[in-house]
Amino acid sequence: MANANYYYPKNGEPKTVHFDITGNRPTEEEARSLTAIPFNKKPVSIEEVKDSLKWFAIGLVGAVFLWFFGQWVITSFVGPGVLFFGFGGAYVAAPVSLIFAIYNLTKLFRSGRKKKPEDSLKWVWETSYFGEDAVGVRFGKLNYALGTLERAVPSAIAFDRNNIGDYINELRTVLSLAMDETSLPAREEPPGEWKEASSLKSTRIENSTEIYPGVLELCATISYSDVLSRSDANNKQYNMISAILELHVTSVFIKAGKYWYPYDLTPAITRREEFNSPAASAEIFNISVQ
Repeated sequence: MANANYYYPKNGEPKTVHFDITGNRPTEEEARSLTAIPFNKKPVSIEEVKDSLKWFAIGLVGAVFLWFFGQWVITSFVGPGVLFFGFGGAYVAAPVSLIFAIYNLTKLFRSGRKKKPEDSLKWVWETSYFGEDAVGVRFGKLNYALGTLERAVPSAIAFDRNNIGDYINELRTVLSLAMDETSLPAREEPPGEWKEASSLKSTRIENSTEIYPGVLELCATISYSDVLSRSDANNKQYNMISAILELHVTSVFIKAGKYWYPYDLTPAITRREEFNSPAASAEIFNISVQ
């Protein structure tokens, strides 16, 4: 058992698959010019607006429904059920749903500029590459990833959506192939009907090294757990961790004014040989965004 809410397959905890992800370094001359460029805030992308408004609407409609439903139960019935469905719906569930709606609306006011390099790294990976908009699936929509990633770099930095989009797709494919090695067999575990669910992700900064003034190289470990889910006849949900990845990221971040941004948006990724599999081994092309 992984914890109270997540389980491992019957044959035990999946073997962790490790990837090394290493970005390019700038030259000293590049570093001087890249730290001097302006970094103005960019507007949110259309995909971000659509995603935020969708969840805001769902939360708001849910809050209104729960409020009126709870009030109807309170005025129409008596007994212990009124406490749970009436007061619980109107005064607990409805406010929670409203908070959910407001939280998603506030995403429209977030900036892709970060005052800490570690926050920029988390934005690049958790928000963009993996896709913060992913719900019940491994990865989010590509346009959402591109929209959020473009806001993480200054306008003076070339941003080739086609090349970067190809990179993100290839990255996700390589990671998916590695996860499928243990997730596909896990789907067959009795009683079956396992479905893809939202993954578990965490980022840990290991160390940072100053290469030049205003230029830091961060080393981080990103843990990614693939999750399968099913519900029984009583609607009890079971979550199973079917694959575990660890991404060992080495990436350079540059400070322009008060804010940090990534130097290389398409770092090379290589699966470590001791866990290598011909079906999943790949090295993604490296396109340095300069």
